[in-house]
Amino acid sequence: MSQPLFGGALSITVPDGFVDISQVRQLPDHQEVFASSTTDQSLIVEILEAVDEDNPLEYHFAQLAEANDSRESKVWRVARLS
Repeated sequence: MSQPLFGGALSITVPDGFVDISQVRQLPDHQEVFASSTTDQSLIVEILEAVDEDNPLEYHFAQLAEANDSRESKVWRVARLS
């Protein structure tokens, strides 16, 4: 199912059976969250601040891993979407 994000600025395809969590609880303006009604899977989309880094994706991923006390983190592949 195609789901508009951030007031229709972009959209994604959400798997069948996922519900929009903003219908259940309040979310920050920079976040969209969908969760499966039958499994413990979730889909989270966040808009992050711009950073002056060679690879901003790896930077933000490392920040997220550190904030969650991860012992290890690795980005396997980065590809630009067209």
